[in-house]
Order: sequence, then C-alpha cells, then structure tokens
Amino acid sequence: MFIGGFDRPNLSLAFEPKNKPRQQVLTYVDARKGQSGIIYCASRNKTEQLASALVAEGHLAQAYHAGMDPDDRRAAEARFKSQDGLVMCATVAFGMGVDKPDIRFVVHADLPKSVEAYYQEVGRAGRDGAPADTLTLYGADDIRLRRAQIDEGMAPVERKEADHARLNALLGLAEALNCRRQVLLAYFGEEMEEPCGNCDLCEKPPALFDGTTAVRKALSAMLRTEERFGTGHLVDILLGNKTTKVSQRGHHNLQTFGAGREYSKAQWQAVFRQMMGRDLVRPDMERFGALRMMENAREILRGEASIELRQDTISKAAAAGPVHRPAALVSEENEALFSALRAMRTKIATEAKVPPYVVFADKALAEMAHKQPKTLDEFAKIGGVGRTKLERYGAIFLEVINKAPTPELHPARRKLAGRDAGPLFDQLQAAQLELARGEGGTDTYLICTNTTLAKIASQKPQSAAALEKISGVGPQKAARFSGAFLDIINNI
Repeated sequence: MFIGGFDRPNLSLAFEPKNKPRQQVLTYVDARKGQSGIIYCASRNKTEQLASALVAEGHLAQAYHAGMDPDDRRAAEARFKSQDGLVMCATVAFGMGVDKPDIRFVVHADLPKSVEAYYQEVGRAGRDGAPADTLTLYGADDIRLRRAQIDEGMAPVERKEADHARLNALLGLAEALNCRRQVLLAYFGEEMEEPCGNCDLCEKPPALFDGTTAVRKALSAMLRTEERFGTGHLVDILLGNKTTKVSQRGHHNLQTFGAGREYSKAQWQAVFRQMMGRDLVRPDMERFGALRMMENAREILRGEASIELRQDTISKAAAAGPVHRPAALVSEENEALFSALRAMRTKIATEAKVPPYVVFADKALAEMAHKQPKTLDEFAKIGGVGRTKLERYGAIFLEVINKAPTPELHPARRKLAGRDAGPLFDQLQAAQLELARGEGGTDTYLICTNTTLAKIASQKPQSAAALEKISGVGPQKAARFSGAFLDIINNI
C-alpha cells in the first residue's frame, strides 16, 4: 500500500554553481537570519570554518562532525533542538534522528554523493509542512572529488559503474534544463505533469544556447593533448595562455591554442562542468585527474550531433550567484507580529526547558500572525492548537496578538472554545439574563449556572422535556427558559 509519494511541495529547490562559495553561503543565511537551518559540508574542517564565519557575522551557529567528543556532539544536538534560529554546520554525521520540525532551510555547501543522499538531507527541512528553502552549491572540484572517491574505492567494477551512474543523475539534476522537481521525481519513478512553480528553474527558466562549437573545441583540446591533462591546463590552451607548463610541452603550437578566447577562464570552467554533468568527459584518477572522453561525446566531436548548454551558468560564471528569496512564512506587514510570537514562544520554552516547537510550530505562529484571532474561539481554530495548548497558552498568545489582556472566561465556557457549542453558550447566557426575572421583570430571580449552560450548549436538547432532564435545569427553569433556549438551538 502506497500512502505517499516523494514530492515535498513545501520545499523550494535550488542549485547554484560555486563562485566564492563561502560568501554565497553567508549571503544566503544572512537573508534568513533568525531561522533554524542545516549547512552540510564535505569536511570536518569546513564545518568549523563556516560556523566561525557565521558567528562573526552575528548568527547563532554550531559545528558538528564525527571527530568531536561524544559529549560535545550530544550537547550540540540538544542545543539545535532547543534553540530558535541556530544554524548547524555539519557533515553527514548529523541528520539521522534529527527530530526538529521547524528547520527552515538546508544548504549543501558541497555536492552530495547521490540523488538519494540529496533527497534525504534536504528532506530534513520543513517537516512541519510550512515553506522551507534548500540550496545546493556545486563546482568542478566537487565533481572531481566524488569521481575520485568512487574510483579509489575498493568496490568491484560493476559497483563503481553504478556509483558513477548515480553521480551522473545528481549532476543531471544540478544542470537540469527544466523544472527541477520534475527531474527529481522522475529519478524516483514518479511523474509530475506540470512544472512545480517552487524551484529556481520554474522561478526563472534557464536560457539555453547551442554549445556544440564550445564542446567540440574542448574535446579537441583534450584529444590533441592525448587526454593527459585536467581542466586548468586545457582552459589555458583554449584561452591562449602561454604558461610555463604550456610552453614546456609545446602546446602553444597546437591548432586549438587560443581557439576559445570568446569565453573567460570561469566560463570555460562552467562549460567543462556541464560536460562532466552530461557525462561527456570524466576525470581519470589513474592519470591524476586528467579528463578522458566518454563514448557519447564522439558524435558531437564528429559533427553528427549537437548539444544545448545552459547560458545562465556561463553568464554567471564571472559574477556572484544570486540570493534566492527566502520562503515566505508570513507577509511583510505581519513580520513584526510573527517575531513577537516567536519571542513569546522562546520565553515559554526556556522556562519549561523544552524545544520551542513543542510549544507551537512555526506554521502555527505564521497562521496566528496571518489570521490574528481576537478570541479563544478563533484561536482554537488555528492549526496545531489542541485542547491542552488552548488551555495552557491561548490567553498568553492572544495578549501578544491583541496587545491587551485576554478577558477571563469561566472554565466551563473555556472548555467549549473552538467548538460550535461555544457561541451557542454565549447566546444562551445572554437570553437567560434577559429572562432572569421573567418576561415582565418582576418574577423571582432565576438562572442556570455556567456549568449547566455548557451542558445545554453541548447536548442541544430539541424539546422542553429534554431540556428539563439536563442536570441543573429541572421543571422551574425549563418553564422559564425553554421557549427562548429552544428557539436559539433550532436557529443555529
């Protein structure tokens, strides 16, 4: 039985080529200051460097990796769960068992190992169902590292080929030409008919261009140097840079020397990265990372096939990547109220020594800021507000929303908050006050207690006889109030 699919529509998906990656991460987190997030890094050292850089920028940040003392790791986990707005810079050692529903963003500062790893790690964001952001940075060095890890491993050839295929699928997701979610779901065997509208490629569809000539020049440079060099040396040849290495090998005499001056160094690196993403070339670890041509590139080299590349990754190669807009939990005009609600949540959670999301999830606070309930009845209709939380926190948060103390309700009435019986109780109470001394105002004073009114509102009797049988009513009260009460009950 399938009870769900792979789609997480509340997650915004984005990939970005690396260009000053530390600054890209800092800028991204700065736009989400005060939100809880995870930044996954490929090395232990990088987690500590990024955490220090974030702290220096005024963020709450914590490093986490397997090399830490076990007590320090447990303390870091506890801090992340209990503290609002903390950013965890971690290796993949952090994640399994993370029970925090209000993680608002996940950043991969380095390329993950596979689509499966990517999906599992970004899936730790937005488990409360509220909007959350994801960003993955990638570059040629990431691709070389992942290829090297596969090639240098002890796995049999068949396993290595499968691992390369999985990496190719991830690179295909990174260099996708259309809706990223459609590509991701297709990998898991699910079809999405329409673009998702919640990924970077839907937000701004990529510009494409005919990259056949550029790819042929790159492949030609590889073959004329006998597939013995990596991207850096090949780019120098294409740009016509007469470096010592180029001169010593006589590569300045090649026909391809200077044949690619229409692009900058960063742009040629973007071309080679897309070629690796399409599995046209692979670094050969037995030859110190030298690029070798794959079979599917030969048709392009011979002019028998063409290829489209993404213009945006070429154009952006010489400029810093964009700051992806944060997923909007609340509108701009409600941000101040949302912050005030979060501050109250933090205060309550700190005093109770529980994680903030145990009090209320971000999604519930966002709904409060949007709907701005005035009464306990309205507050009870906020998603995530149950009977216990209504009793415990309702009046407190209403005071923040309305900037005034919440009127005290009788316990019997408070129990009806959010139910149809609540407004009915109020109408019955108003009606009995008018009839407390009879229709003429001269009879003996007579009323039902709040507890009795709550029973009437809950049971909704349909006759005077049924009303009389309710505990606390009796013949005398039924005679005085039945007409008014039954009219109210029958007209709801």
